[in-house]
Amino acid sequence: MTQSLTMQESPMQISLPCRTAFGPVGVIRAAFAAIMLTALAQPVAADPLSASGNGPYEGHDLQVTFTNARTANHHIRYKFKTADGSATGSGRWQDYEPASGYVQWSPHQSIAQAPATVKTFEDSLCEYDETVKIILTDPQFSTWIPSGWFSFCPNPRGFPCRFEAEVTIKQHADGCAARPLGE
Repeated sequence: MTQSLTMQESPMQISLPCRTAFGPVGVIRAAFAAIMLTALAQPVAADPLSASGNGPYEGHDLQVTFTNARTANHHIRYKFKTADGSATGSGRWQDYEPASGYVQWSPHQSIAQAPATVKTFEDSLCEYDETVKIILTDPQFSTWIPSGWFSFCPNPRGFPCRFEAEVTIKQHADGCAARPLGE
């Protein structure tokens, strides 16, 4: 005999087979599967990561500080890389030097251990403030155990697998009133 269990509380309607021939074990398995599917259908919490730049003028280093609203009992490390926003990282009018590395948090810390640093270039163009994208990917989590550091996945507590922020590079306004803006 096959019965069907339908979840009514979730926005998704999923029918799960439940074999009563296996007795309570089959019913428990089906109930556990229904609970897991309900949990997966719940909305994801807001992104715990944020980034802010020091807003330097072109020609000065851009420092990007990362904040984590959900402190954890373990070390967290993300890979970071830069990408073009309105500023360009290559070509004749290069605004910044592409950078990559790691951003990491110690246990129970909300501010990353060190900011990501991006070298910017001063040019003679009259232009508006520009942005650089900073992308965090590949989260890694580790904790100390008596035999050493232990890294683990999957991603605990809903940290994003990818985070992207845009930070500003200010432009010098010297002489721009007499010239048109543009690159």
